Amino acid sequence: VLMWPQPYLPTCPVMSKETRKGKLAEAKEKLRDCHPQTNPSVGKGATDTKKKKINNGTNPETTTSGGCHSPEDEKKASHQHQEALRREREAQVHTIRILTCQKSELQTALYYSQHAAQQLEGESRDLVSRLHDSWKFAGESERALSAVITQKKADRYIEELAKERGALSLELYRNTITDEELKEKNAELQEKLRLVESEKSEIQLNVKELKRKLERAKLLLPQQLQAEADYLGKELESVAAKLQAWVEENELWNHMNQQEEKLWRQEKLRKQEEKLQEQEEKLREQEEKIREQEEKMHEQEEKIWEQEEKMWRQEEKMHEQEEKIREQEKMWRQEEKLWEQEEMMREQEKKEQEEKMWRQEENLWEQEEKMQEQEEKMWRQEEKLWEQEEKMWEQEEKMWRQEEKMREQEEEMWEQEERIQEQEEKMQRQEEKMWEQEVRLQEQEEKMQEQE
Repeated sequence: VLMWPQPYLPTCPVMSKETRKGKLAEAKEKLRDCHPQTNPSVGKGATDTKKKKINNGTNPETTTSGGCHSPEDEKKASHQHQEALRREREAQVHTIRILTCQKSELQTALYYSQHAAQQLEGESRDLVSRLHDSWKFAGESERALSAVITQKKADRYIEELAKERGALSLELYRNTITDEELKEKNAELQEKLRLVESEKSEIQLNVKELKRKLERAKLLLPQQLQAEADYLGKELESVAAKLQAWVEENELWNHMNQQEEKLWRQEKLRKQEEKLQEQEEKLREQEEKIREQEEKMHEQEEKIWEQEEKMWRQEEKMHEQEEKIREQEKMWRQEEKLWEQEEMMREQEKKEQEEKMWRQEENLWEQEEKMQEQEEKMWRQEEKLWEQEEKMWEQEEKMWRQEEKMREQEEEMWEQEERIQEQEEKMQRQEEKMWEQEVRLQEQEEKMQEQE
């Protein structure tokens, strides 16, 4: 709370010693200037008159010898002097009363001025409280503006989230496409694996059949040869007679045929063995390829598992993001509703706030004008108070000087009364002496009459 500086008049007993000494010294100097003892122009006349009066009272010879002043005249002069002193004393008392009245009037004026200053302080406090209220309203308006700014930032953040949502949806779409492509590739690879496994099983069956055929051929060849030999022997025995000539030829031809058949069979067997070896090599190569493919398939399956795990994780993340997006959509819908409601409220609040702001601005302008007027009044009152304080100080100094003068005058009065008493005593003595002289004169006159 703003506090105006209160004019405080320190009383005389509260003043410091240095200020007291300085003021007393100044008052004494001024009193010395005004005092009749120190002032030569005034003091000489007074002292001369006093000396004359004292001389007139103390020297009976001059009075008697000169014959200018009688005791009645001296009594009249002393009476006039006493009356003058009384008049001066009454005037001094009157001046003291006037000064006390002025002092009381100044005290009342000071009291009223202090009361007015207190009222002005109360008004200034009210104005300060109003200013605080206006500052609070300004702070609240600034907070509202900051809230609007934060809402704008939130809108920007929501827009950024929407953009991120679009980007995430694109990534999800791409991931779904890649997932479908990977699934298609996986299906194709699985079909290829099935074909390769079927081919492998067929080749293995062919190899087994060929091995069986080889074993059968190995088993059947000697049986067929024996059967043919028996058959030929029977034919030879049956046709031995008929074909004795042809026996040798048939034997030769049979031997040749047998050799050719053997060679042909051997060649067939060699060819079959070569084919089998080639097939075995091919099978080995195919098995190696199949192993490599299986390893690749295992690697691909591991990769697919990893990709599937990643896809599961991505799907979980996407589900979470979708849930978040749904929640955000709900929030957006709610925010849209809130925005609509807030826009309605803002429009109403803007209208009300604009009206309030206009009113408050008008009130503030009026308050500022009043404050300026009151400040001007305060400054004027402060100037008046300072002037009154200066006057009070001057009047107090005058009062101090007058009191010192009164004290000095009282001292002088006491001195004058003592002097008057002394003069009266002297006058009584002189009167006694005069009576004695008159008695002596009467005695002398009587003596003179007697002598005459």
